[in-house]
This record gives sequence, structure tokens and C-alpha cells, in this order.
Amino acid sequence: MLSNEQLHLIEEMGVYHERRGMSPIPGRILGLFVVSDKDAYTFDEIKEILKISKSATSSALNFLVSTDRIEYTTLPGDRKRYFKWSPFKALENIERETNNMFSIAEMFRRAYELKNNKQSESANNLLMVMDFFNYMIMELPNLYNKWKRSYYK
Repeated sequence: MLSNEQLHLIEEMGVYHERRGMSPIPGRILGLFVVSDKDAYTFDEIKEILKISKSATSSALNFLVSTDRIEYTTLPGDRKRYFKWSPFKALENIERETNNMFSIAEMFRRAYELKNNKQSESANNLLMVMDFFNYMIMELPNLYNKWKRSYYK
């Protein structure tokens, strides 16, 4: 049984993910996995705890599995699927998002090169953003590797 505080945080996580472009139900399911002490949930448990329809549960779980945000397992002799959040999947997604930064930085570089007036405010603003991206591109892999070394001693 989840407390009111846990349920409130799950809702907050749903809103957070919705603001980032995800539907609220998958965000709430992610919130459930993060907030709860339980390692895995069945389809029906998720549906009942979050009080969502069968179709919404199915769509959200399919989306989360297909986007590598959660995974599922089965048990011998049991037809149910047990869904769970994986920190490794979360880290892979963060790494993928970091790699997307490389693509955006490259597009910004190309946009800057196409500017006719490299002294314009627009060009200077682009340079500032490019500088930030370059800084992040240089630092994030170092931070990740440093964390990885300290975590996996």
C-alpha cells in the first residue's frame, strides 16, 4: 500500500514527464517504479494502483518497454509479465540524450557557418549556446566515467 505522500509524488512525476512531452500515464508508471519499494508489478497491479483503464495501462506499458524505459520478466509456469524499472535502462537513456547533444551542437555549428553576419546578435547568441554545448560535451563524459569508476569499485 502506498502512502498519500508517495501517491502525490507519483502524480508530480507524471506532470514532470508530461511537461517534457510524454503522456501523463507513462510518467505516472515511471513514478510508481521509482517511488515504490516493490521491485516489479503486474499489469493488473499497475492498473489498480494508479486507477487507470486497461487500454491506458497497455498503451503506456508498451510505450515504456519500446522506448527502453522499463523492462519485463516472466516466471516459469506463470503467464503474467512482471514490469520493472531498471536503473541501467535509465542510465542508457541519459547517455543517449547526452549523445543527442552532439547532434544538436553540430547543427548549431553548421548554422553559425551559414550566417552571413557573424557579428550579429543572432550569431553571438548562437556562439554562446555553442560554447555551452562544447563545455557540456567535454565535461559530461568525464563526469559519467568518474561516477562509474567510483560506483563500480
